[in-house]
Amino acid sequence: MGSSSVAGQGVSFGLGFGSTWTDEDCVIRKDARLIHNMGDAEAARALMCLKDNVRVAYAAAGHPCPVAATVEAQAEYTERVESISTTAKTQNGIDPFATDWEDF
Repeated sequence: MGSSSVAGQGVSFGLGFGSTWTDEDCVIRKDARLIHNMGDAEAARALMCLKDNVRVAYAAAGHPCPVAATVEAQAEYTERVESISTTAKTQNGIDPFATDWEDF
């Protein structure tokens, strides 16, 4: 996560631009720290193992990463979650996120 900006100003006119971005490595570290602090060190380790350099470091130390911590496994997991979400939204023609539950 970060940001950058640039600005310029003359005698009677000023102009500035800015942007933000998300650093995926930072997000993974933050999530792994949170999961570890919640008491699940193995899940935090598996999350960190999604990074190639961490996976190599664990292997070099004699502690290989869990099998589920591969990029292919992560892609399969994401695909399954999206499929379940799509199925839940369209099941019986009811969108659970757009339904007015007071009608039930």
